[in-house]
Amino acid sequence: SITKTKQAVEVLKKLGCGEELERLIKSRKIRQGKGKMRNRRYTVRRGPLVVYGEDKGVVRAFRNIPGVQTASVKDLNLLKLAPGGYFGRFLIWTESAFRMLN
Repeated sequence: SITKTKQAVEVLKKLGCGEELERLIKSRKIRQGKGKMRNRRYTVRRGPLVVYGEDKGVVRAFRNIPGVQTASVKDLNLLKLAPGGYFGRFLIWTESAFRMLN
């Protein structure tokens, strides 16, 4: 069970997401327009989506990594799986998520 962000980064690097994480960190840009004044100052590209069945610290571990999002199997929707209507998002499934699908 992953509970710390350091462990989460190690797992992502073992899965081959090292280059993806570097790309996401470099993608943080200041938003154009008035959104800056409305507490939407930065934009970050979308990265991998971690799908979990039971949250045993998974959300807390992955929430501080830029671009990486988490979602429960029960709360999946098309906008999370294919943001902007573009298919091909990198999904990471946990064992508990696979068990809940059956």
